[in-house]
Amino acid sequence: MAAEDNFGVPIVTNNAVEVIYLPTGGRYVFSRMGRGLSPEKPRVSLNHGNSPRWEVEWLARKVSEGALRKAASA
Repeated sequence: MAAEDNFGVPIVTNNAVEVIYLPTGGRYVFSRMGRGLSPEKPRVSLNHGNSPRWEVEWLARKVSEGALRKAASA
């Protein structure tokens, strides 16, 4: 089962947030809109390992949103 600990440190830029799923090296890139993320699915590599795709994508979004909140408060 995937967990938030399975993700590397997110990279926050003006246009996107990128996070790596460490077990497979899957790269998730979310478009940034204002202070949040685009509602669209992330651009991603297809390898999710043994975890369901929806679970890994949901956790990647959660990790990315947390990084955006942290960057906004800094």
